[in-house]
Amino acid sequence: GHGGTIGFHASNLLAGRAWNLALFPLCYQECDTAFNLDKVLNYGSFPSVFFAEDKTEARNILKAYVSAYLQEEIKAEALVKNIAVFSNFLELAAFSNGHILNFAELSRSLNIGSDTVKEYFQILIDTLLGFYLLPYSSNLKKQLAKHPKFYFCDPGLPRAITKKLSLELMPKTSEYGNVFEHFIIREFICLDKYYESDFSFSYFRTKAGAEVDLILKKPNGECYAIEIKANKNPSKHSVSGLWSFKNFEPNAKLICLCLGSRKTLIERGEYEVEVYPWQSFLDGIFKP
Repeated sequence: GHGGTIGFHASNLLAGRAWNLALFPLCYQECDTAFNLDKVLNYGSFPSVFFAEDKTEARNILKAYVSAYLQEEIKAEALVKNIAVFSNFLELAAFSNGHILNFAELSRSLNIGSDTVKEYFQILIDTLLGFYLLPYSSNLKKQLAKHPKFYFCDPGLPRAITKKLSLELMPKTSEYGNVFEHFIIREFICLDKYYESDFSFSYFRTKAGAEVDLILKKPNGECYAIEIKANKNPSKHSVSGLWSFKNFEPNAKLICLCLGSRKTLIERGEYEVEVYPWQSFLDGIFKP
């Protein structure tokens, strides 16, 4: 009942082949009417956490999950030589969640080689605890050489690892905005896998500091630049990174996802940003 991989041999269909199916924590479409955004932002959506009796039980299950991960997945499988160093790494990874990674800086903080830091992140990815979001580039070789962002598979995990579960997220704070962004990006990644859409995802940042949270490309070449805002009425200024992206992809559709209840437009010259309630955009782009 948590993020993991099920491998099984479909011998009757494809002799000798194994299928790998990724299972994520519950996505909002699976929760249906039981979905509660604030609850998911605070504690995530692992099934046992989502259906916990109350906040105390949700916190305790999450804490136990982190502890069990270190003991059973990492220590028991002998994935790393030094569990204490890995535990410190896990905390730094949680503080770095959603930020551009600087491997050299992380290696100095942990007093280990940057190759080891990369190996540790790979362990998190291999055990399906998180994923990389690579920087946008029209040149794939250049893209892979740059700094990725790392996101945990569940918004509750970094809060549990950094011991913030007892602090309720306050709307309209930067932390609430960061967790909302994390949740939305996780939903895109999760739904893409479930619907087998084969979208590709990246983030955009120029040397001058213009940023876009998520770039989505469809297999047919359609491109969406998506800014994620945890408020009901995003301002023209708050989506300025989207205008910058037009220089790189003139045909990109500019999108802002927010907490509002109806679709609106932000216009600047001949450009326009379509502002959507987050659920309606996700429902619209992922069609069975």
